[in-house]
Amino acid sequence: MTRHSTPPEETLARHRLSGLFDEVVWLNGSDVGKSSVIWGRAVFIDDSFSERREVSQALGIPVFDPSAIEALLE
Repeated sequence: MTRHSTPPEETLARHRLSGLFDEVVWLNGSDVGKSSVIWGRAVFIDDSFSERREVSQALGIPVFDPSAIEALLE
C-alpha cells in the first residue's frame, strides 16, 4: 500500500519492478489510515513513524522501520 503521488504502477514500471507485487493498494490523497486496508495476520513495514504508530495502535500488530528488516531475517 502506498500514498504515492502518482499512479504506483507507472513508477514501478519506470524502475522495472512491474509484477513484483501481487496487489498494490493506492491511497491516493486519502486520509484513510493504512490500518483500514490490512487484514489477517500481518507485519507492517513502513518508513513513516506516524504510519507505524497508527497501525500499531489500531491493530496491535508488529511494526518495523525498513532499517530493521535485516533483524527479521535472522
